[in-house]
Amino acid sequence: MRRRDNRLQLLAGAALGVVMSASALAQAPARIDVSRQGPTARVQISLPESEGEGLTANAEVAAGAVLVARLSEAIEADTAEITSALPDYVAMARLDPDGRTLRLALNRTLEGRVSVSHNIIAIDIAPPGATPLPDVVSPYELAQRERERQAQARAAAAAAAAAAPPPALPVDLRVGEATEYTRLVFQWPQEVTYSLEQGDDRAVLTFSRAAEINLSELTASPPRFIDAVTQRDAESLSLSFLLSPGAEARVWSDEPGRVVFDVSVGAAGGAESVLAALSDYADQMEAQSTQASQSESEDDPSIAEDPAEGLGDEGAPVIEDRVDPVPASGVVPLEARRNGTDVVLSVPWESLPGAAVFRRGAAIWVVFDAAADLDVGELSALAGRHIRSYDVLRGPDYTAIRIEAPTSTQTDVRPVGTSWVLTFGETVDQPPAPIRVLRETGVNRPARLRFNFSGARSVREVTDPVVGDTLLVLTSDGEKYGVISPRQYVEAIMLPSTQGVALQPLADDLEFTVRPGGADLTRPGGLALTRAASPGLSGSLDRPVTPGFLDLASYRGERPYRDGKVMLQRRASSLDPEAILNLARFQLGWQLSAEALGLVELAVEENPSLDATPEIAALRGVASYMMGRYEDAERYFSNPVLVNDPAAQPWRGATAAQLGDWPLARRRFEQGREAIYFMDPIWRARLTALHAMSALKTNDLGAVEPLLNVVIAEDYDPEARAEAGLVEAGLAAASGNIDQAIALYDELSRSDWRPAHARALLEKVRLEVADERIPLDEAVEMLESLRFRWRGDDVEVEASTMLGEVYAEAGRYAEALDTMTNALSRFSNTPEARRLSVRLETLFRDIFLNGDGDRMDPMEALALWYEHQDLTPPGPDGLRMARRIAARLVEVDLLEPASELLAHQVFERNITMTALARAQVAADLARVYLIDNRAADALRALDSTRIAGLPTDLVDERRVLQARALAALGRTEHALELVAYDQGPEADRLRADIAWDGRNWSEAGRLMETLLGDRWRSDRPLDPAEAHDVLRALIAYALVQDEAGMDRVVARYGQAMGQTEHAAAFSTVANRSVPPGDSRLSALVGQIANVQRTDALMAGFGRYDEAGPES
Repeated sequence: MRRRDNRLQLLAGAALGVVMSASALAQAPARIDVSRQGPTARVQISLPESEGEGLTANAEVAAGAVLVARLSEAIEADTAEITSALPDYVAMARLDPDGRTLRLALNRTLEGRVSVSHNIIAIDIAPPGATPLPDVVSPYELAQRERERQAQARAAAAAAAAAAPPPALPVDLRVGEATEYTRLVFQWPQEVTYSLEQGDDRAVLTFSRAAEINLSELTASPPRFIDAVTQRDAESLSLSFLLSPGAEARVWSDEPGRVVFDVSVGAAGGAESVLAALSDYADQMEAQSTQASQSESEDDPSIAEDPAEGLGDEGAPVIEDRVDPVPASGVVPLEARRNGTDVVLSVPWESLPGAAVFRRGAAIWVVFDAAADLDVGELSALAGRHIRSYDVLRGPDYTAIRIEAPTSTQTDVRPVGTSWVLTFGETVDQPPAPIRVLRETGVNRPARLRFNFSGARSVREVTDPVVGDTLLVLTSDGEKYGVISPRQYVEAIMLPSTQGVALQPLADDLEFTVRPGGADLTRPGGLALTRAASPGLSGSLDRPVTPGFLDLASYRGERPYRDGKVMLQRRASSLDPEAILNLARFQLGWQLSAEALGLVELAVEENPSLDATPEIAALRGVASYMMGRYEDAERYFSNPVLVNDPAAQPWRGATAAQLGDWPLARRRFEQGREAIYFMDPIWRARLTALHAMSALKTNDLGAVEPLLNVVIAEDYDPEARAEAGLVEAGLAAASGNIDQAIALYDELSRSDWRPAHARALLEKVRLEVADERIPLDEAVEMLESLRFRWRGDDVEVEASTMLGEVYAEAGRYAEALDTMTNALSRFSNTPEARRLSVRLETLFRDIFLNGDGDRMDPMEALALWYEHQDLTPPGPDGLRMARRIAARLVEVDLLEPASELLAHQVFERNITMTALARAQVAADLARVYLIDNRAADALRALDSTRIAGLPTDLVDERRVLQARALAALGRTEHALELVAYDQGPEADRLRADIAWDGRNWSEAGRLMETLLGDRWRSDRPLDPAEAHDVLRALIAYALVQDEAGMDRVVARYGQAMGQTEHAAAFSTVANRSVPPGDSRLSALVGQIANVQRTDALMAGFGRYDEAGPES
């Protein structure tokens, strides 16, 4: 009872405290500023920006003597500033206890006026009839207006871009005439839409795009059934055809970009007449091609009569000036090295040969279309993870390397000068651009496959020593084009490639020839272009019986869940370990992973010898994976037996994928590719979807589509279907189909599977931001919403990272750093957090080291640095960053913290810096000390870093600084001795300053004129430093009543000084209106001296850091 009473007392005390402090907590802290403009005074009350929503205020003068201002928000502020700044207007100012009413006792008849802008209230007080001041505008409202202006500008630019017509496309026009019809073929470079309108013997063919097309022959000599052709003036290609009487037109397309326009008279005469007409058309097109070739041969006798003459092997054009790539020695030395876990091979030639890189089974092939002896001595030392074994092959016109490599190993290839550089690793930086393969069929012509890409070079027949057959290999020397995924046709199998094309012939008479813009594959009778079935798993595979294979489908059994559970629970009630494990397997089969894991632990408790068995480890691993405990699953799957068990590899791959290690996941999935075939269909689909994602993440795009087909076949699991959708969208984005990818992500963002919903929304925003399809403010809003709606996994980390990057791109650096830092603290031990940490450090460097933060307000930048200074990098970059911060501190006159940062680098000997760098920083520190009137400290900084061998300019600078410090301490004679032989501008200015401080006015005036030199002869306006010098010279001559000196200065600089901010002071002194002993002139002397000395010291601050001091 007493404990309950105590709890009630504590609760009552807490409630009382809340009531007593409610009013205090409700008052917002505010700052009061007072300013005057003519007869009008403004009292400005500034609240925090967060309190600005809905803020209102009004004011009235009561009884003619008290101005009462009522505020909608309670504030807490000091009103003393009002009476001290406006003693002639306000006798007393008071803020009521509720913080909502401000009362001002007035000294005279005045009127009040109020304006409000977000978080700022302006109360204007003025005599009756005075001109009112403009309404106050807060920085928040200014920023809002600027954002609206930018949004309107972007919208206007987007509207203008949308309104601009798309550019014209080049179109190839071919015309053919047959017995019963005329055909026009428009070959566009991309798919277009079209429409046909006809009537009264006229047909109008309109396309959706403008075209660059040669219509001269068509309009000058129209073909049969067309009497006239005119081109209409329009934004798109539109042709008007006057048809012969009784003629009709039709239009159709059989492939993207190819539009066929036919004109015929009367009805078709059956299949025979159509075939005859098409045959005539094909013969005519072939005849035109032959006539063109013959006419070229007749016009140019140098062209051989044989059409094949002038072409290289396999029909490749011969380039006469191509240098033989094989060196004179006939030997090409292969250079090999490691780059981390990757293996890099470089093959230098005399000139760059064509190359092809492809995979066949367990081997990666590299083929060059030049015959040479490869010296591969360096390669043998790098055999291991990516290169298990290799063979060097040489044919009459090629050189090849066949490398046995794991299926997870990928190859990147690029030309560097006259060398081919190949990188073997588990990921590639950029997948190859896909080669476009078109199936082309013609009337009475052989069907063929057309490989369209730039850089096609030559075809080589390469013998595989392992299989014993011959491959047809097309090399290339341009951009990296490859066959993304394997394809099988009746006559040939197309192998996946990174560079070029490789074909496994299934017919003996294939013809593979190179042409401009690609290559063609055909055979004398034409190809049978019926797609063969994709090769599947071998029917000879045996069902796994290893401990790593968990047959979840059989674990569930045929009984309903309740019946099976009751039966197995009854058997397990005896606490027999095997019966308990059977119940655990049953629960795991029904995906009740927590119950299964508990039963496994119970079985181990009954029989401790089970603890180390691989099956128990597999059960624990799968249960942990289903529960989302991926670190625990990885630990269980690390059992020595399971590590080498192919049946456990799909689960191990899925675990690595969930932990973000995609290369490891890919390697494990490949090792368990056969075992996954026997898994429960639900989990087979889910793990295969993750396998496809791992292929996508490692940029092996060719492997993605076959894996997606497997998932689609198991279409009844929403989780697998959603994961496959993410892979499909990612594949579209990686292939450059941004519109398709965004549409797929948008559809997935409404998915019932919430993890896919969050991921899709994130990736959609990522693409839209990268492609500049949405403004940054909209991206921020979407990412903020996602970050708070979906928490606890890598999606939140990536959303926070991307949000920080968007904030940074928008210049909102404080929010960027806060967002990334908070995410890092929540996920400190995850792979995503490690990547976020690197990005956070990079952003911090960009802001404070690489200049991105230079446009920030100095105080905001400094506050941001102090808040996140734990991100300062170690080593030279951190030291340089600290010096840049010190420079910003000096800019805002925060000299003490600036000197502390620099002094730490000068006097702390544990910091690794070169003596030169320390001497450079000491010079800057001395400047700060001198500005802060700490001359003795400046001498100490210079003396502690005095060494021999410093650069001459640094020695001169440090000597002048030392002399300035001595002069500031009153040791002017010593100071002048130090710079007696220095003729530089800093030494001259120091001598002038010493003369000025010593009130040697004649000498000071003369030295000031010396500093200016012949500047009076130039028409260029005076800069602030020069204007200071002119004014000092005039004042110095005035103080000694040197009329000639004053007249000379006025004559030379009077007009120029009239354009400077010192015009009034110069005019006052020049007109002799201030006597030499006047106190105003003395005050002006001191003020100018301080400003000039500070400017002179700041002129050289940080000059060495800009060039990067040696740290």
